Amino acid sequence: GSDELKWNKGYSLPNLLEVTDQQKELSQWTLGDKVKLEEGRFVLTPGKNTKGSLWLKPEYSIKDAMTIEWTFRSFGFRGSTKGGLAFWLKQGNEGDSTELFGGSSKKFNGLMILLRLDDKLGESVTAYLNDGTKDLDIESSPYFASCLFQYQDSMVPSTLRLTYNPLDNHLLKLQMDNRVCFQTRKVKFMGSSPFRIGTSAINDASKESFEILKMKLYDGVIEDSL
Repeated sequence: GSDELKWNKGYSLPNLLEVTDQQKELSQWTLGDKVKLEEGRFVLTPGKNTKGSLWLKPEYSIKDAMTIEWTFRSFGFRGSTKGGLAFWLKQGNEGDSTELFGGSSKKFNGLMILLRLDDKLGESVTAYLNDGTKDLDIESSPYFASCLFQYQDSMVPSTLRLTYNPLDNHLLKLQMDNRVCFQTRKVKFMGSSPFRIGTSAINDASKESFEILKMKLYDGVIEDSL
């Protein structure tokens, strides 16, 4: 259907179960820290006290609208932890360290969507914006949106779908397993400067294994987004 036409394969992960030549088939991606490809999935945190990341090398410019789908899971641990899994839309080169959940410095410019065990909310998804001028402190900086979402120690993967549509008065919508987590029109991504797209995770002293199974990017809004 029309979704297939919008699917941007050059900016998506290949079918990880079919990857035989990692250097060739994953040449568009930067694998950071301890991440490794295992049995059709990327394990970002393969052991205790590890971190890992996946970044798309080419930057992405939004033409009309954009939908990103990440399929992920957290496996092997349930309980209190300072670890978490972050999904990023960053602009510029600010924040190239990995201090913030294995993916960025605290001075990033852009959007971070974070799955973690929040002290107040419990297992949840929180979304943060930063403009590259100040440090984001997870404990004290306010998130602009959140929803409860149980993700820990799940055999079944989950899907995060982020849609941004400038043509629909800058609608930014996040769906978790097809349920709307939040939507807002207050976020207008600055100018036409391109994005760096990625994901990262840390797991502190737990055996929490954060895993990425798929990532698909679409140049437009897909049926499931509506």
